[in-house]
This record gives sequence, structure tokens and C-alpha cells, in this order.
Amino acid sequence: MKPLHHPHVLALGLLLSLLPGVAQAAQKASPDKPAQAPLPPLTVAHWVNGAPVDVCAQKGNVVLVHFWSVVNGPSRALMPRLAALYQKHNARGLLVVGVTEDTRARVEKFAENHKIAYLLAIDSKGATHDAYGVEFLPTVWLVGRDGKLLWRGYAEKFTDQHVLDALGPAKP
Repeated sequence: MKPLHHPHVLALGLLLSLLPGVAQAAQKASPDKPAQAPLPPLTVAHWVNGAPVDVCAQKGNVVLVHFWSVVNGPSRALMPRLAALYQKHNARGLLVVGVTEDTRARVEKFAENHKIAYLLAIDSKGATHDAYGVEFLPTVWLVGRDGKLLWRGYAEKFTDQHVLDALGPAKP
């Protein structure tokens, strides 16, 4: 039998060899058991749209931390939805923080052009991304009022209902 050296067969072989790593990354980022420890602190060089905030000291609020980039299409698509959630539910205790490794100038321009009003944190050295184990963008972490992790994963699987469930029923 002749060995298969066709470019498509080689590409398929390469793709299949990567699948265990893809599956492992997806498993790490799927909804998890409640966190045993508080959120890692954010290591931020600059804040856009407000004063610095300590996400670890937000007990009583629902905290949504998302990792994004100006040049990442899925990140850009998610942000208007998060902006609408923030605008609608901020008064009920929803804190949204977008963490990026982009430059301050790019982030400020993006926020202005896309009317993003929630806090944006610039993680210029990648320390926050590392602390949260971010392997792909956009990634979302949702923490309940009790400070425990409710959900984390790829933003494509994140729904508004996750936030509504975390906030609980609205008061009349």
C-alpha cells in the first residue's frame, strides 16, 4: 500500500492531531464548579470609562469579566450585548469589566466609536489574562453576589439568561 502524502490528507492529519488540545481547552473553559477562592485580582495598567475597581471586593454584586480584543471579531460582536446588559442592569448590581491587552489609545477610540460605557481594563503585560487562564477570546467569567464563580467559558455559549439568573428577580 502506498503512503498517503496528498496535501489534504496531511492537513487532515495535522488537524486531527490538534483535537486533543482543542478538547482540553474547551473543557478548561466550560462552566465550572463554584470557585473555592475569590477571583484573581485584575492587574491593570490603565482604566477606561471609570475609576479602578477591585473585582475581588464586589460581594453583593454580580460581576461579569470578559476578555476581549479590538481586532477579534467575536469580541467586537459581544460588546454591544454586554453594553446593553450593563445599561439595563447596572442599578441592580451588575458590574461589567472588559479586560484587553490592546493599547490605551485603541481601547479609548473603540469605546467612543461603539458607545461602550462599562469599565475597560488594559492588561498591558498579560498578567490578568494569565491569572484567569485565558486561552482564547472572547472569554467570559460570571461571578454571583456571593463571590462564587457561576459560569466561565467562550462567549459564544454565554447567554443573557446567565446574567438574569445571577441577578435574581427584579424588585417591583
